[in-house]
Amino acid sequence: GQSRDLTPAQTGFWVNTSAVSPDGAQVAYSWWPPDEQSELRVSDLAGASHRTLVPKGEYLEPTDWSPDGRWILATTRAKGEVYWALVPASGGPPRKIHKARGQAWTVAAKFTADGKAIVFSHAQSEGAREKDIYLLELGADMAPVGAPVPLVQHPANDELLAVMLDGKGILFLSDRKGAKDAWYLPLSGHRPAGEPVLA
Repeated sequence: GQSRDLTPAQTGFWVNTSAVSPDGAQVAYSWWPPDEQSELRVSDLAGASHRTLVPKGEYLEPTDWSPDGRWILATTRAKGEVYWALVPASGGPPRKIHKARGQAWTVAAKFTADGKAIVFSHAQSEGAREKDIYLLELGADMAPVGAPVPLVQHPANDELLAVMLDGKGILFLSDRKGAKDAWYLPLSGHRPAGEPVLA
């Protein structure tokens, strides 16, 4: 295949994180200019069009799209703290939905297959390197419902890699056996359906 630029060729600008839409037609990305006041942008996969969804100053790093393509999940900084936020794919201000614990600036967070929750890694305590994996339910208005529910809790460092497209499990990275390995946790709905196994 051939590679092509999806972002404008501008000296001193760079992309930090990106996420492809569920239909494969668009990519959301953080666009960092030399003054380090980033924008959240969306481009088509031909690189022909570019839209600024959120202008400078919000420091948004996209991690996923909702399955219906209406929302972009991202991390954002505000006053030295990190939050997970939802941004309308049609444009509009970000909605902070949960404050991160620990250094979660570019940690993966993903929608569940039904789009009714997000799954993310969270530091086990403030300042801890080790992370566990949690699920946060979302209501019909995409507002959080209740507190995050733990999916994976272990003294080791567990970091989310992916949510399966069929909704039946998650894939995560763990050093619980010394080396970093990929593990699979089966799910039934939004709850664990067994113990993690080596993938």
